[in-house]
Amino acid sequence: MSESILLIGHPSYLKYLSKSLIFFGSSFEYLVEERYKSIFIKEYGPNCDNVLFIDSFSNPLVTEFFKKKVYSYIFVYIFSLKVPEDLFRKVKKGAYNIHPSYLPAFSGPDPWFWAIRKQVEYGGVSLHILTDDYDAGDIIAQVKIPFHPLETAGTYKSKCHASLTKLMHLAYDNLHNNVTPVVQNDRLYFKKPSANDCIINWNYNARDIHALVRACNPDKSCITRLNNRLCEILEISITKKKASIPGHIFVANNRVLVACNDYYVSINLLFVNPDGFFSGSTFINHTNLG
Repeated sequence: MSESILLIGHPSYLKYLSKSLIFFGSSFEYLVEERYKSIFIKEYGPNCDNVLFIDSFSNPLVTEFFKKKVYSYIFVYIFSLKVPEDLFRKVKKGAYNIHPSYLPAFSGPDPWFWAIRKQVEYGGVSLHILTDDYDAGDIIAQVKIPFHPLETAGTYKSKCHASLTKLMHLAYDNLHNNVTPVVQNDRLYFKKPSANDCIINWNYNARDIHALVRACNPDKSCITRLNNRLCEILEISITKKKASIPGHIFVANNRVLVACNDYYVSINLLFVNPDGFFSGSTFINHTNLG
């Protein structure tokens, strides 16, 4: 008999998760925020008999719905609402959260951004026991994801999805072999990045600014001003040219170079609203920067 499993989270991420759960079962129900209903239908089709869309757990209809349900497992993957304890405590075999970092590092709502921003050597995905505090439960299994020097938040996210099968296989083995879960010590929580976190400060060094641009790619706007135009910077590269005046801009060999506090960086790709996307060289011509 197939285990009854409740999957909670963003529908685009749950699609990857459901494919990784062959070790646990294949009979799924879904709990998704109401605002993502159209995405769920796009990903899974119009039949929503096995999904509940909610905007709050305080809704009496939601409470009544779960009174009638008993699940073998609950798995959560990227969900903004806090799952109430009376739901996950009555599960028969276990309730778990999948967090896209190598816990205890980078707990919180956007580990993809912060891991790249802080220039660590690796990230990961972790499966931990679901508790009433975010990303705080004992760890059942983890997969480490080494970072490429040009890693972006987007490529890290894709690697997390691709690592789920390995993570769930390891978790299944650990649970069935009664491996003792790892208690999280020195957990580091990072808040959701604000718009101010994504503004370039040219007083930082080139490596820091390069990391910020990659951390914002592709979901956030990494903002600065060039030639009095508000720009979203999409890609830069660090040059070997030393700088002394942070923020200084000049054109060399058809490239836009901006000074950090140590080296110049080359602006390779940027977006100017409402004009569109530009390479550094076309931006020179567009704004008469040269």
